[in-house]
Amino acid sequence: MSEEEEIFASSSDSSQYISWKARDKKWKSNGNEVSAKNIALDFSTLKTGWGIWPEGQAITWTFGSKPSQLPQKPTDQHKQGFYIEAYVEEDKQMTKKVWSSLAFGERESIRLMHKQVIGTIKDNKGKIAVFTIDGANETMKVGKGDTCTAKCTFKGWSAKPNEEVEDTSSDDPIFDID
Repeated sequence: MSEEEEIFASSSDSSQYISWKARDKKWKSNGNEVSAKNIALDFSTLKTGWGIWPEGQAITWTFGSKPSQLPQKPTDQHKQGFYIEAYVEEDKQMTKKVWSSLAFGERESIRLMHKQVIGTIKDNKGKIAVFTIDGANETMKVGKGDTCTAKCTFKGWSAKPNEEVEDTSSDDPIFDID
């Protein structure tokens, strides 16, 4: 492992996670559909890298030194993925969740959302990017199966709920396949 890489295991507490379920075309948290109309992402917490999810355990990640630089793939079993802190409204207050995934549909969703704010991230240091939740994009063929991405539209930047976090924001593209 080089100095640029970080390895850690995710928590197995699913109540603190949010995910995009491509098959259901819905956001979910702790198995329940998310009814919020907006999702806010803290791009200062974005990490990209490689993960492996052993049966019955949490994902073990190997991240690069910054989101735009993937480390070397540790094994053939590792999949490309990401980690970011997100905020959704629950019980009339913003709740911090972790959004991390190894799934193509979620990885493509975060890439499309990130693409909407490239060039404005550094100018909005310490803020969160707010997106409307607009449903799902069209289903696409990926390998032997189908997936779809979350349809989210950038609304603007907002103050982060009161927290102290080191900001490592960058306007460099992630998962750049264009």
